[in-house]
Amino acid sequence: MRLPFLSRCFRCRRGGVTPLAVLSLALLLGVVAVAVDCGTLMEERRHVQATADAAALAAAADLFTNYASNQGADPSNTAQNSALAIAAANGFNNDGVQSVVTVSISPQNYQDGPNVGSALPAGYVEVIVQYNAGRTFSNVFGSGTVP
Repeated sequence: MRLPFLSRCFRCRRGGVTPLAVLSLALLLGVVAVAVDCGTLMEERRHVQATADAAALAAAADLFTNYASNQGADPSNTAQNSALAIAAANGFNNDGVQSVVTVSISPQNYQDGPNVGSALPAGYVEVIVQYNAGRTFSNVFGSGTVP
């Protein structure tokens, strides 16, 4: 049994779903692209944080080892070299383009955080690692790297 009013309704609505499906698919693809890029950036952020922590611990261990002779200072740059070596071993070689590693040891000043600008106490180390991550899917929204 065929109902005449249903066939008339289907005839007048042909192809109306196709543009809606294309727009929805494009929107869904954009959301997936942003989610993948944000996930990658969060993973890189954790890696950068772990590297900065490890580099600071290496420099602090060097300062502690030589505390009797240097009183918390680093005149021969051994602590700074230890921090840079650990950062390089983790993939951040301080090339100035892909990654920048800043090591501050007393009597320098804090470069970041709540104490920015004030002097580092003797035996303190601050390591800042900046990684410029490349974009994958989000190149549609902008170009260049994301620090």
